[in-house]
Amino acid sequence: MPGAARLKRALPYAAVAAGAGYLYHAAAGIEYYARPGVLGPDFWPKAILVLALLVCGIKILSVVLGSTPPTVEEEAQEEKSHPWMLVGGMALSAAYVWALTKLGFFTATVPYLAAFMALGGYRRRLRAGV
Repeated sequence: MPGAARLKRALPYAAVAAGAGYLYHAAAGIEYYARPGVLGPDFWPKAILVLALLVCGIKILSVVLGSTPPTVEEEAQEEKSHPWMLVGGMALSAAYVWALTKLGFFTATVPYLAAFMALGGYRRRLRAGV
């Protein structure tokens, strides 16, 4: 894979890493009264962002250094474009937000996830509940 194509493939991971870095910087500004022996409200957001940065960094290195070839799905996905799936996912997400207030978390989330997997082409429908 040529160098430019590798960099293009690493770009989404770099964007997520940049966003996580910004959010970590913002989380560093959380002010609170520290109590001994108790985790502060900034611990979990920072921990998740550090893990996101770590995962993105590892993936960027593996893509740029070429240790992971593109999968068959990635190659096929680069060739195809499915804008209707994007619009459908956006509509499902909007309906989920509305249903969340009416039905509650569990009764709205289970059908949302099943419908989202079906829309995305998940092939093991029994696992998806569809």
